[in-house]
Amino acid sequence: MPRKRDRITEKCQWSLDALDHAIKRVNDDGISLHKASQEFNIPYSTLQKRYRKPEQSNPRLGRKPVFSLAQERILADHLIHMTNLFFGLDSMKFRKIAYECAEKLKIPHNFNKKSKCAGPDWLEGFLKRNTNISVRKPESTSINRIEGFNKEEVELFYKNLEEIMMKNKYEPHQIFHMDETGVSTIQEPG
Repeated sequence: MPRKRDRITEKCQWSLDALDHAIKRVNDDGISLHKASQEFNIPYSTLQKRYRKPEQSNPRLGRKPVFSLAQERILADHLIHMTNLFFGLDSMKFRKIAYECAEKLKIPHNFNKKSKCAGPDWLEGFLKRNTNISVRKPESTSINRIEGFNKEEVELFYKNLEEIMMKNKYEPHQIFHMDETGVSTIQEPG
């Protein structure tokens, strides 16, 4: 997780509610920006900036993310796509991909140029912003499972299962789950 740093600045001590109330007072009651800034304890320059450009009313402190939201969405979709192809990426490989993307797109970044990968703090921030994904060590997957897991094979399996169940009229206590053992056809990722 990105390190929790102690606050060393007095910036942005006001809340968004206070900012909204101050702007309403200026608009509705006609008080000056100076009076509103003193009344709501918001710096004058901040109130002036947010009053003139209300679309920027959601302030952010700290570094800006390296990638835009659309670019991060593409990275997250790539990670999901690779997982669906049974080729999951661990955190180090994903951090290297992020570095390569930033280099190819010529995006300014502070990633490690020596190891050619994004930092662990970047990855933790990325995962916080994209909560629908997780990065972990991929598990081994059998080649047979990869090749056999497609729509046609699954439909055929359930069609055959239904025919056998109807033909033999099995009861629930007569059904067992069995698995092939002794033959290893498992592909190690990486």
